[in-house]
Amino acid sequence: MKNVNPTLNLHTQKLATIWSPEFFHKNKVKYASGDYIFNCLFTVSCYATNRKIERGQQEFARQVCQNIIERMDAIIGKINKMKQGLEEQSGDSLVRNFEPENEFVLPYDASRLGRENTKLLKVFMTYNQYFLTLNRLRYDEEITIDYATNQRNNAYNLLLTCLGDLNVMCIEYHKIRKAQ
Repeated sequence: MKNVNPTLNLHTQKLATIWSPEFFHKNKVKYASGDYIFNCLFTVSCYATNRKIERGQQEFARQVCQNIIERMDAIIGKINKMKQGLEEQSGDSLVRNFEPENEFVLPYDASRLGRENTKLLKVFMTYNQYFLTLNRLRYDEEITIDYATNQRNNAYNLLLTCLGDLNVMCIEYHKIRKAQ
């Protein structure tokens, strides 16, 4: 049996860049990237599951992990609602077959998968599906370019805000943990 590294397959360059700026050789970005948050979430979840640390610290880490999960659940729910609204607005029949032009295959470390990291991957997969729906409707001319651009920009802003919130939660957790 082969040891295959798992990948996250995304269909828009901007979404792929938000996950991994280094993939596109962009080293200086002003936001917390998805793969950076992936590693941050792993460190917090390690403290939540490590039985060798003090029980109070472990409980605090578990609470932070729960808050992180709730934040990601909220963004997934919001994007799913936006996608459902688009699908209701459009008809069921497709005039032309739609195939995404690009696919960006981004690796991630499977050894770091846990509840929080899996949820982060689901956030990006949900966004990917939303953007595919937007592109399909634009391709079929059911929505305008301006409408699609506006919806896409709103969605990206929500994602970047969520990643920023997760980054702050992880940083604050480690500050408080180290101060105890």
